[in-house]
Parts: sequence; structure tokens; C-alpha cells
Amino acid sequence: MLRGTPSAMESVEQTREAVRADVGAGYPPAPWELYGQAQMHLLSVPAKRLGALPAGFRPLSIGRQGLVVAGWVSYERGSVLSYGELFAAPVGFVGGRPGATVTHMWVDSEASMRGGRELWGYPKELARFDLRIGPGGSAAAADGRGEIARGDFRPSGRRLALPLNTRAGTFQPLGGHLQPIRAIFRGTLLLGSGTFEPAEDGPLGHLHGARRLLSFGLRDFHFTFGIG
Repeated sequence: MLRGTPSAMESVEQTREAVRADVGAGYPPAPWELYGQAQMHLLSVPAKRLGALPAGFRPLSIGRQGLVVAGWVSYERGSVLSYGELFAAPVGFVGGRPGATVTHMWVDSEASMRGGRELWGYPKELARFDLRIGPGGSAAAADGRGEIARGDFRPSGRRLALPLNTRAGTFQPLGGHLQPIRAIFRGTLLLGSGTFEPAEDGPLGHLHGARRLLSFGLRDFHFTFGIG
């Protein structure tokens, strides 16, 4: 059972249901303007456990270890869609260019799932979320087979809060080719500590027991996602 305060969860769910009703079975065109909070973790995992990666993507290896960024995002009021997200993205290179590719992703919005798949090639699936991130706090996600992962983040303080305004993105397989998916990220970067605990028998089981190298949050971010 996911942890959660019923009144708070019901309020969030009512907002998300209203958004889903507005968009119906469709989704907004690119780019997407998104606002909210995020907490993420840089993990070290044996490279042989990264599994299948898109053709043309070469994972970064440090010795026999690969790097994966995994975490949680809460897209909130003001966004083109309001939803929760869990993702895992190995770090590597495409033709000598550094970046990451999202290999696992879950959301609690059908419109986001369809848009992410069709616009940008993100492998989104549906899941249930308990997100209490601001960006500090806890998060958990589950699907019909059980828990996927849970985690938390604790910011270290104001001295480790840095303004962020940068262009970034990932490389995703789309139309038979690995495509750069570009975005602009604005917000406040917070360093801190935390945990990321995937279920050992779940779809992120390959990250179970991974070593956490770094935890960080994004406070009050504004993403312009899917720019040309």
C-alpha cells in the first residue's frame, strides 16, 4: 500500500482528473511548459546490469560501473499537464556527445503517457504515485504488479542552493533513429542526501542495491520541454 494522507491525495487526484478530462484522449502539442518540483539521484551500478540500450548510445563506464540518474518529478499547477513521474536514465554518449537516455518511465496521466511516447519516444507506462516532494520529502510508485520504487530527499541548506538556467535533454529512439530531445531548465538546484529504493523484484530491480553517489533537488522549476 502506498503511503499518503487521504485528504491531500484526494485533492491532487481531483486536480489531475480535471486535467485529464480537459485533454481527453489527446495531449498538448510541443513544446510543453511544465512547472513543479523534482528530486533525483545519481547511482553507480555494474555496467552489465544496465540491460538493453538504444542502438547508437554508448554508456559511460567507470571501471566496470555505469551511471544512472533516477528520480521523481511532480508537475504542478500552471503546467500544460499536471502529473507525477518516475524515471531512470543511464548516462553516456551519442556520437561523442554526452547525455542520457531514459529507459524506464512511469506517469499517472494517460495524456502524458501518449504524448511522451508519440512526440519524443519516452517509454512511459502508467503507475500510481504518492508524491510528497517540495523537493524535499518522500515519494513512492506502484503499478498493478506491486511497488516499483520509493525514496526521499533532504536538502542540505541554503548554502547549497544554486540558480539553474540551462539547456539540456536526453537522446530517445524515435522514428527508427536516436533523436536529441531538447529542453530549457530553470529553477533552483539543491544538494542534499536521500535514498532511492527500487523493488528488487520490480521493473527497476537492476538498480536494487546500486550505490548512491549524489542526491539533488529542483525547486520551483520551469521546464520548456521539446524545443526545436
